[in-house]
This record gives sequence, structure tokens and C-alpha cells, in this order.
Amino acid sequence: MTPHASAPPRKTLRRILAFGTISIGLLLFFTSFSMGGWRDTLGGILMGSALILPGAWFLWAEKNDRDRFAAYEEKLRQHVYYSGLLGPEDQPVVSGMGTPEPPRPVNRRWGLIYLGSVALFALAATVLPPTETTAGEHTTVTSTPTP
Repeated sequence: MTPHASAPPRKTLRRILAFGTISIGLLLFFTSFSMGGWRDTLGGILMGSALILPGAWFLWAEKNDRDRFAAYEEKLRQHVYYSGLLGPEDQPVVSGMGTPEPPRPVNRRWGLIYLGSVALFALAATVLPPTETTAGEHTTVTSTPTP
């Protein structure tokens, strides 16, 4: 008897969140080039990278899992096909073929990803220039009369 493969669970909400963090990270990354000084640009690049990292890692690991699962299903299909070609007198050969092992999910190493993301955020916070605001400053619009 051969094991039947079951489809991996759908992770729609997680994929939406991953694409969302990647989108926001890319937005920060590319808009940082239009900021003022080099510190603003570098800070934006680091913050964008900190947001891109977890989402991209999740999508990469999910794709890797899907590929491994597809390879397992193909091995299982081949096992069933070749087992069907052998007759009842070839039972020792069929039992010697074994059955394919189901794949294990990729080790996500979320601790390292979170640590890297927090480190990038901290580095971005130290690189970004401090904002200077004073309580007495107000923005006023002045216009000059045109003759």
C-alpha cells in the first residue's frame, strides 16, 4: 500500500502580508534616493531592507516547500507506476523498493531573520539624522504683490 500525498495548507493571509511588507519595503527603498542627504538615503535603504527581509524570506521558504512537495508527489507517482508493472510473484521486489519519504518543511530560522530585521531597523535609526523642531517655529506663507 502506498501513502497518498496531501496538499500543503494554503497560507493566503501570510502571503498577502509578505507581499505587503515587500511592497512597503520597496517603496521605502526606492523613495529613499529622492531624499535630501546621504544619511537620509542610507537610512531609507536600511529601513526598506528591514521590511523586505521577512517577507522575502517567507516567500522563498514557501516556494522551496512547494518544489520539494512537487518532487515528492512525482516520486510517489513513479513508485505507484513501477509497482503496478510488477506481478504478484515479484512481491519481494515491490517491498524492497520502499516508499518515498514525505518532505519536511524548510527550517525557517525565524529567530535569525527577526534579529537581522531588528538590527537593520536599529542601524537605520542611528544613521538617520535627528529632526530638529523648536516650539516657536511656524511656517508662514508670504506673497509679494505683483505690479
